[in-house]
Amino acid sequence: MNDKRIGIVENYPKRVNALPKNLPEVYHRARDIIFSDKTENNVTMSKVITR
Repeated sequence: MNDKRIGIVENYPKRVNALPKNLPEVYHRARDIIFSDKTENNVTMSKVITR
């Protein structure tokens, strides 16, 4: 098995400096959180599969 290096760029930050102020901002923030959680889960599952 060949080891590979993978870099992850976080496009959807978990933390923000200000809370959303209107419904469109809430929608975008919720989407950011969903995608961030999905990425984190994918990394965890990748580690499990690799072991």
